[in-house]
Amino acid sequence: MDTGKDLFLYNRSILDAISYKRMLELEAAWISELFESINSKSKTIKSRTEFQKAFDSFIAEERNAPSDDADYISNQMTLDEFRIILQEFAVDGLTEAQSFFPIIPRLPITAQMPVLRVLIDEFGCGNLQQAHSKLYQELLIEVGMSTDIQSYLDILNPESYAFLNIFFWLTKRAPNVEYFLGALAYLEDMFPFAIKCFVDACQRLSIVNSKYYTEHIHIDQFHAKDALRALWEVESAVAIDYTKAWEGVQIASLITAQAIEAALKKAKMSRAIEGINQAYNIASEPISASPGYGSERFSVKLKGKEYLVPVACPHRRGKLDCGSFNEKNGTITCPLHFSKFDIASGKNLSGPAQISLDVVDLS
Repeated sequence: MDTGKDLFLYNRSILDAISYKRMLELEAAWISELFESINSKSKTIKSRTEFQKAFDSFIAEERNAPSDDADYISNQMTLDEFRIILQEFAVDGLTEAQSFFPIIPRLPITAQMPVLRVLIDEFGCGNLQQAHSKLYQELLIEVGMSTDIQSYLDILNPESYAFLNIFFWLTKRAPNVEYFLGALAYLEDMFPFAIKCFVDACQRLSIVNSKYYTEHIHIDQFHAKDALRALWEVESAVAIDYTKAWEGVQIASLITAQAIEAALKKAKMSRAIEGINQAYNIASEPISASPGYGSERFSVKLKGKEYLVPVACPHRRGKLDCGSFNEKNGTITCPLHFSKFDIASGKNLSGPAQISLDVVDLS
């Protein structure tokens, strides 16, 4: 069972009573584990001054920590690796901030205003061409990737799903709004610093549509102030628990770090496999269809029918018979660079492959 994917789909669906109960069970188990993970960094914070001091110190510590990952992204990451990073955050980028709306009615109106300012910017200040989701879409198009979130649902890391799902919990079901505001303050304060390496990578790889990243660098410094201002407004309007805000900071820090680390690990793994292919003189360039292509096949049974599917992916000959098979959706995903194909038609649904599979229907 893919808990992260299931939670994401539940969160974006209208649920009956049974499905809603199942979603709460899955989420509760995950959130419990998450709080256990941040337990060592949890501490009691009693005042705004104490929170601000701890927050500033924590941000400074993270910014000043040496990062081999950031250096790798800036200076070494290949275009294929970059595509995998984009893949892992594509669902988030294409739906950016959509999960934030439920927090608004939970806030006192004075705290709603600064959070709404953040949302207005996220959605392009009325110009949808400048919405962050649109900027991510343009980035995906430039590097030849799908803009349909369905094409990514079967291949995301669990850590990428955690990055998506945490905001559904923070905005809808977290018992206190402080968790969300602490997490938002952290993300808005850290993002301009953390994504500088992606701006560098875009420039080095000659990617034109890098505004998704540069816009965050420009505008998130204002959003960080708005998130903290929302916290102060909650304190003025109602009682506030700064310990919970601090736990929100720790949750956001942990989940963000895990998602980036897992995405980069997947990207580096694809590069290592490509290196092995080159060492053994396996073609490393996209392969065009030819009379001899796909002569070796394996059998796939799907919904009462049988298909013969080529063993070799048409992109770089990844072994499809070792790939990920989704019986429900009728798809198979290459384990090498994650091209996904419809088994019945052979159609390429997503990923770097440029041609479809030559599938034989035996039914």
